[in-house]
Amino acid sequence: MTKVGSTGYRLLWGHHGFEKRGYRCWWYLRGRNFFQFSGYVLSGSLGIGFDADDEDGTAHLSTGLFSVYISSDCWRRDYRKGSRDLSLRFHNASLWWNLWTDRDGWSSKTPKWRNGSFNFLDFALGRSKCTHTLVEERNVLIPMPERAYEATAKLEDWVWRRPRWFAKRLRRVTIDVPKGIPKAGKGENSWDCGDDATFSLTTGECNSIPEGVAILLVTITLQDRVKYGGWDDWTWKREAADV
Repeated sequence: MTKVGSTGYRLLWGHHGFEKRGYRCWWYLRGRNFFQFSGYVLSGSLGIGFDADDEDGTAHLSTGLFSVYISSDCWRRDYRKGSRDLSLRFHNASLWWNLWTDRDGWSSKTPKWRNGSFNFLDFALGRSKCTHTLVEERNVLIPMPERAYEATAKLEDWVWRRPRWFAKRLRRVTIDVPKGIPKAGKGENSWDCGDDATFSLTTGECNSIPEGVAILLVTITLQDRVKYGGWDDWTWKREAADV
């Protein structure tokens, strides 16, 4: 799409927390990205801002129900000192601001009035503090089709407390497998095309160590094996003919 005076549009479908439906159109002039417009409904974000990088500048407005982005490399010509962000956003119960700061990095020398946040829940209810108590710890064997793997399992009670609110409690299991349980990599990037392994797991809500072992065995490892590598008798290093 680099022809002089070329135009176009594209319908977008995806999933980013919310189902992202949108419309995109662009206008190229003399081989440049002179103008690009993107609009989305049910974006799930709140904010307004402008950011510039090595290619173009983008202004955006997000209201939760819809988001609009307008980009052009014309806005980039006036500033050529790296990426910059000028924005005001709201998410995770916090207000976040950037006043022409580096979009790709952070420095302790940057004053908070230029790059900071304000959490409304912390202000109203107090900062959340997390504590955990060990209930049970023991050595276990993770049974897999090829053999059993030695592991250490901990059952713990976790509590999150705010000074002016009710405590949130969760019992869960953490399992460490020193030698790892082998499985196939996802194959989505250059670094995950080969064999992989599960070395540790912390479950969600879980009331016993046997339940945590079942989650590691069935929900995680076996499903990943079947999904990414097929059903096979696994060893840590498979022969090339088996891959």
